[in-house]
Amino acid sequence: MCNNAGIANNRTPIMTWETSEDEFDRIVAVNCKGTWNGCRAIVPYMMGKKYGKIVNTSSVVSKEAFAGASIYTASKFFINGLTSALAKEVASSNINVNAVAPGLVRTPCVDRLLVTQGEAWGTTNEGAMEQNVSRIPMGRPQSPEDIGYTVAFLVSDEAKEITGQCFSVDGGNSHI
Repeated sequence: MCNNAGIANNRTPIMTWETSEDEFDRIVAVNCKGTWNGCRAIVPYMMGKKYGKIVNTSSVVSKEAFAGASIYTASKFFINGLTSALAKEVASSNINVNAVAPGLVRTPCVDRLLVTQGEAWGTTNEGAMEQNVSRIPMGRPQSPEDIGYTVAFLVSDEAKEITGQCFSVDGGNSHI
């Protein structure tokens, strides 16, 4: 099971006190409740089989908070906490639960982020992309394939002893 649905703020940066309750509810409903519901639905089946692999999609911001996206950031911290706690709850049933924290992956969500960042920073979308990439030690954004390779490893038998972890796939952005 890979819980991969997620949404971000309608615009970034948006400070905590500027975030509407509707936007808070929208982000929490998809990122937190959606991941929780996915886990809740599959775990009984996996427990019956005494085997399973769950990978939740977190974010680089779950390792290093991002000012201007507090609700999104908090929702990704939730996913890491859920991953860790659920891993302990189901380990005796031979179920591995891990998370992947993507960095800067060029997706439609990131494209929307670049528009609002560009406006806030007084630059173009590509200028905002360059500013974001400049903070990545490896000097490049990540690809969907980079994330997919990590997920494929985590659901393989080679990862049978790995559980309760959150793996950053971010070019060193959150750890260097």
